[in-house]
Amino acid sequence: MTTVGILGAGMVGSAWLRGIPWDTLDMTPTVFEPADIDVSPFSQASEASELGACDIVLVFVSGGTAETAIRSTFGPDGTAGPAEILDFSSNGPEGKRSIAEWCTAHGSSYVDVTILGAIAAGGLSTPLAIAGTPSGAAQQLISASGASLLRAENSEAGAAARLKLVRSIVTKGLEALACEAQTIAAEYNLGDDYRRIFGDFETGSFTTIMDSMVRTHPDHRERRGREVREVIAMVNASGRSSALLDAVAQNYEQGAFRPVCSH
Repeated sequence: MTTVGILGAGMVGSAWLRGIPWDTLDMTPTVFEPADIDVSPFSQASEASELGACDIVLVFVSGGTAETAIRSTFGPDGTAGPAEILDFSSNGPEGKRSIAEWCTAHGSSYVDVTILGAIAAGGLSTPLAIAGTPSGAAQQLISASGASLLRAENSEAGAAARLKLVRSIVTKGLEALACEAQTIAAEYNLGDDYRRIFGDFETGSFTTIMDSMVRTHPDHRERRGREVREVIAMVNASGRSSALLDAVAQNYEQGAFRPVCSH
């Protein structure tokens, strides 16, 4: 039977803990969660170091605490630790690379795993990006989650985390702009028309639309920049201002995207 340690049982850790069919996989989970979170009926460790005897440890702590948390699963001398660590933490590329080097030096294999989306919305099947080669048992565990898996072409630790951050340039930027647009749409009482104007996004491929924007940007940057200024004038007419839209306009006017789009 494969023993699996779960380091962190917040929203993400709990989703994996309670969503995986452990009995079917012939695996036994043990959880270490310092916060007062009920993990019954699963076994709970009193110290993170108890997870060091596990075959696999899944790390679901926040990025800033990931390295300390992972190191704490090893013995005091750093020589006894889990056989394999799957780091789902939100740590950045450099942090994950540092952890990987430390784990490798102390006898544990390390796999960089990154969640590409919101567990609150997608649940256990939220897509994953992975850099590294998980063991057969770890691969079986990932498959049981039902999550689609994107394997980074670069298998080095930190590569999956970097993919997520690049994705976040688009997703977080869209989130901010969507909040801005919906606020303005409500002020002008656009109703259902607000959603209907995005019909082309519904019927087309999102990546195709993005590629088209990037490809045509150099030739149409100035015209599109003027349109952004018209948007800002409309926003100002409603009695509001938008630092976000001001920054978008400045990027168009300064040609900040031109070097990226020149290929």
